[in-house]
Amino acid sequence: MTFVSARAENGADITVIFLHGFVSNARDAWQHPASGAYWPDFFRNDPALFGFNSAVVDYSTSLNDPSIGIDDVADEVTRELRLFLQSRPSNEEIVLVGHSLGGIIARKVILQSSDVAGRTLALITLGTPMAGSGLASFADWLGFGGEVVDQLQTSTDGNYLRNFTQEWANAQTHMNIPVHCAGEGKDIVGDSLGALTVVQPRSARRTCDDFEVFSDHDHRSLVKPEGPSDDIHSFLTDHLNRY
Repeated sequence: MTFVSARAENGADITVIFLHGFVSNARDAWQHPASGAYWPDFFRNDPALFGFNSAVVDYSTSLNDPSIGIDDVADEVTRELRLFLQSRPSNEEIVLVGHSLGGIIARKVILQSSDVAGRTLALITLGTPMAGSGLASFADWLGFGGEVVDQLQTSTDGNYLRNFTQEWANAQTHMNIPVHCAGEGKDIVGDSLGALTVVQPRSARRTCDDFEVFSDHDHRSLVKPEGPSDDIHSFLTDHLNRY
């Protein structure tokens, strides 16, 4: 099930739409674990963002579901985003913000919907594995065999990401949608996993117009600022205010 819901309605003519990553959801993805601060809600209180509305997309993925792949998720998100835009003022434009898989889904939506693409001012992706994720390869080694896991691996028989990256790069030559990207600089450390960089910078920066690494953030904390002074929030604000 997929849905889009508004978080901050500032009466602005630009809405920032957040798309979360794999096996996450529209609440946990953006929420700081200690303070409970929720990034899409910053738009309600940060004067630097009063010129923007915010909204979040929620969708389901599974580690083990062999029948649902990235294209299936993108189709659902495309339908919901088109319905969302139909309910908004006709002059309203959007900026898509995608974490991890959400950045791939955002690109897929832009490619397959002229309605969405025509109203997209920019795409901002955070830790998006355009060249694959080492965590997906590790999950496959552990025995998780879902289609999305297969597609997100750094090397797959079908070369899904290689083909999609080329498709997106070809489209970029005639699209006027800038892509601003950031990535993590820290490993995620777990008792059984050891240290693992979920998305390497070389993967997160592919097909981006500009790129920044946040050395103090791992893949999860990259999108969980505690307040407006956090560096990742400043990154988002600076890029939004270009528009």
